[in-house]
Amino acid sequence: MLVDRGSLSFHALHEVLGPGSVRVKQFVVQQSDDSPDLDEVRVELSRASAAEYQAICHRLRHLEVVREFREDDES
Repeated sequence: MLVDRGSLSFHALHEVLGPGSVRVKQFVVQQSDDSPDLDEVRVELSRASAAEYQAICHRLRHLEVVREFREDDES
């Protein structure tokens, strides 16, 4: 996902996801190649039920700092 630069930390991610944060396997933040005002954030999840996955995506997608959200279909 693309977020406002410096707006999403590992700690903030855990606060947003609450109990769903135990599913976070990897969290990577890099400055966007296309815009210096944005960070590219990649969140990899461990196994989650379809309902858990959808709930996590919903919470992330609706964060005020998110400018673009994409789901990766990799298993």
